[in-house]
Amino acid sequence: MSKKGVSVVSGNISPVVGEKQIYHIIDWYPDTPKAERNPANVTWELFRKRSNGKFTTTHIKKKGDSSFTFGEASLGNTYRLEGYLHQPEGGGLIIKPKPNKIPQIGKVELFYVDDTRGNTFSFMEKLRARAYCINMFNKELIFTLWEDDSKGSGHNESNKAIDVQKGRVNENGVAVAEFMLTKALMKKAIQGEADSKELEFYVTVEYYKNKKHTTENVEIDNPYAKYYNPKPYEPPVIPKAKGSPAEQKPKSKKEEKGILDTVTDKLTDLWDWKESKGKVTKDKVPTVQKQEGRSVVMVSKPKQENRESSKKDYCFCNRDIEVDEFEKIIKHLRDSEPSVLKNIGYSLFGADNCKLKEEDKTLNKLRNQLNKIFDKYNINTCIRKIHFLAQIYHETDRLQTTLEYATNKSYKPYFGRGLMQLTWESNYKIYKFYKNVECVTNYEIIAENLYYACDSAGWYWKQGKVLSIGTRWKGPSDAPNYVKNQKPDYPKTIIEWKDEDKTKKYGTVDLGLIADDDKVDLISYLVNGGANGLQERRNYVSTLKLIFKYPQACANKRISYKTNSTNIYNVTIRLVRKWQTSNSTIGEFTIDNTDIKGYFLEEKGPDTVISGNEQRIPIGIYHLEWHSGTKIKRGLKLYNDVVSKSRAILIHSGNTADDTEGCLIAGSTKSKDFVGGSKAKLKQIFDYVEEIGIKDAKIIITEAYE
Repeated sequence: MSKKGVSVVSGNISPVVGEKQIYHIIDWYPDTPKAERNPANVTWELFRKRSNGKFTTTHIKKKGDSSFTFGEASLGNTYRLEGYLHQPEGGGLIIKPKPNKIPQIGKVELFYVDDTRGNTFSFMEKLRARAYCINMFNKELIFTLWEDDSKGSGHNESNKAIDVQKGRVNENGVAVAEFMLTKALMKKAIQGEADSKELEFYVTVEYYKNKKHTTENVEIDNPYAKYYNPKPYEPPVIPKAKGSPAEQKPKSKKEEKGILDTVTDKLTDLWDWKESKGKVTKDKVPTVQKQEGRSVVMVSKPKQENRESSKKDYCFCNRDIEVDEFEKIIKHLRDSEPSVLKNIGYSLFGADNCKLKEEDKTLNKLRNQLNKIFDKYNINTCIRKIHFLAQIYHETDRLQTTLEYATNKSYKPYFGRGLMQLTWESNYKIYKFYKNVECVTNYEIIAENLYYACDSAGWYWKQGKVLSIGTRWKGPSDAPNYVKNQKPDYPKTIIEWKDEDKTKKYGTVDLGLIADDDKVDLISYLVNGGANGLQERRNYVSTLKLIFKYPQACANKRISYKTNSTNIYNVTIRLVRKWQTSNSTIGEFTIDNTDIKGYFLEEKGPDTVISGNEQRIPIGIYHLEWHSGTKIKRGLKLYNDVVSKSRAILIHSGNTADDTEGCLIAGSTKSKDFVGGSKAKLKQIFDYVEEIGIKDAKIIITEAYE
C-alpha cells in the first residue's frame, strides 16, 4: 500500500520547559509527489499519552509552523509530535519535557474579565493581565500598568506608570493581576496628552526588578476626556497704540523664549477640572494687571475653602461627607443596579411601610446624621465608611425603609428597625440601657425617628453585636464556609448592662476592626447572621470603593489594591479522574477552602470536544455558570476555549452513564459505573456556589487513574 506525506521528523525529544524548539522534516514517503513536498502544507499536531497507554490529541496543531514551547504543566507527561499532510498516521517523535531550573517569565497577555483577549477597553472596565512563567510556582510578580507616551513599541522608562498590582504564580505557572480603569486612573494617564481620547496602555511584569516583560498596547476608550482637557484660557492681549514706541519695540528675550507663555500653560494644572465643573469660574480666570508700567498675566489664587474642597475630593478619612458627594454616592449605588431604578428611582425612604417623617426623608438630613455617627462611633476612615454604608444600604432595602417588611416573625413586635435593623427584644433592651431611651415599650421610635434610626446603627456597629464572654472572636465552630475561609480572630470588648435589677454582660466586636481588614463576608455574617444578600453586599462594597477612589486616594489605606484569580471568594472545584471502564469514568472531587467532597461520574473515554459523541470532555480548566433549561431545570454549565457553551456540558444529578450525555453526575457514594446520593450532593454544591457567588467560579479536571 502506497503512502504519501511525511516519513521522518527530527528534533529535541527532551526539551527544556520554556525554551522554544524547532522540529524538522527529515524525509518523505517515496510516493509523495515532489509538488506536495512543501513544509508550508504540513500540519504539526501534538498528542499526549494517557494512563491507558493511548495517545490522544491536545488540540494543539499548527500548519506550516513547527515551533513548540512546552509549559510547566507539561512536566511528567509524555507527548507524541506528528507532522502530516492530510491526517495523522500514528508516527512521529516521542517527547518528554524536562524542567527548567532557571526561573523565567514567558509571554504576557491582556484579557477582558471573561478571559477573552482584549484590544480596546472601556472606561470603568477591568483589564486582566496574565503572565506565563517557568519554575516560579508561588512566586509573587509585580505587574505595572503604563500609559504609552513614547514613540515605537516596547517598554520605555519615560512612559507613565499608572498603577501597580501583584500576582502570585499558581501551580500551572500562571500569575494574574487585574486593573480597574477608574476615573482617577484616567485622569492620571492623560496628564500632558494632546488628545486624551487616544490613550494606549500596556502592562509589564517583573520579578523584583528583574527584566520587564511587556504586553502589546491596547486602546482605552475614555468618555471623560473632555473634562480633563479643557481648552487652555488665552489671556487677553493688551493692544499697543499704532506708531507708539511700544509697538515698534522688539520682543524681549523672555517673550522670544516663550517664558511668559509658560504661565498660561500652567493654568490647566492649577484648575481642578471636575466631571460636573468643566468651566472657568471667576476666581480661576487670569487677569491682566498693571505692574510698574508693564502688562503682566496674574493668576488669581483660589479661595482657601476651594482648596480644602479640592482635598476632600480625594480622601474621606476624618472628615464629613459633603452634600454633592453624598448625592453622588446614592446615585452611583442606584445606577449599579439598573433594574432597581424601574421600581424606586432615586427616591429616599419611599417604601409604603416606612414611618419616617416626610421632612426627614431627605438626602441632606440623612447625610447630617450619618456624619454625626461616623464621628461618634469611630467610623472615621474611607474603608470603614465604605463597609458601613454597604451594610445599611442593604439592610434598608436600598434606603427605602427603616422597618422590616415581614410582620409575622416569632420575635414580633421587635422587628428589624433602623438603618442596621435592630431586632429581638433583648437587643432593644440593651440599646435602651445604653441610650437611656424608652425603645422597649415604644419600639416604633427606632423606625420613626431618623436620629435613633441612625444612632442605633452606629451603636450596633461599635458594640451592639451580642457574643459570648471571652477575649477573642474566632467564629463559631459551625460557621458557614464563607466565614471559616476568612479565619476570623478579633479582640472582644466586654459590655456590662442592667436588665431591670439584674446586671448582665456580653462580649462584642467592633465591626470597624473587621472593616480595616476589608472582610465584607465577616461583617455581613455578624450583621445578618446568615448569607442573606451576601453577594449584593459584596457588590455594594465594590461600587463604593470606586466612588471613594479607594484605596488609591485614601491617606490611611492598610491594604494593597489587588484582585487575583486565587481570590478566596472564587469557587474552585477540583476533579481528579481515577477509575474508568468501558461504560463510564468516575473521579473524586473537592472544593477549595471547604470540606465538601464527593464523586463525579462521566462518560467513558477517550476525551472529545465534539458534541454528540457521548464521551467525556478533555482535562483542563473550565469556567462555570448557572444553567436553566427545559430538560435540566437547574445545573452548572462548564465551558472554555475548546468546549463551547453550546455543547451544554452540565453538572447535574443522576446515577449512571445513561444519565450523562457528556455531563458530570454528582454523587456522595460510588460503585462500578454508579454514583449514589446524587441529589443531596448536588444541593450541597449548589448551596455553596450560591453562597460564595458564581463570578470567576471554575472547575479544574485532571487525571490519576488507579
